[in-house]
Amino acid sequence: MKLAVCDDDMIFLKQIKKELEAYYSSLDIGVETFTLATELLEAVEKNPYAYGCVFMDIEMPQMDGMEATRRLKALNQSLPVVLLLLRRYSYLERIPLIYQGKEGRKMK
Repeated sequence: MKLAVCDDDMIFLKQIKKELEAYYSSLDIGVETFTLATELLEAVEKNPYAYGCVFMDIEMPQMDGMEATRRLKALNQSLPVVLLLLRRYSYLERIPLIYQGKEGRKMK
């Protein structure tokens, strides 16, 4: 299985790839990274079932993570997408997200 990570922050992209590879080191799981949502969408268009899960940044140039997620779901409805939020949110700012049922989102 392969995981996809899409984020325009190269430092974060390298960090999360390293952490995912370390976490899944005992399994046959690869991590592929993308800096633009359009690049990820092209890869998924070629093979809609290539990835077992996608980690998606919300704010990116050209196409934001929400629009990219809508397009990914049009290609593969069963593809899990984990939305990543910016670091600037403090714990207190995250509380409304929790009450809105968005507690599954990871803060960067």
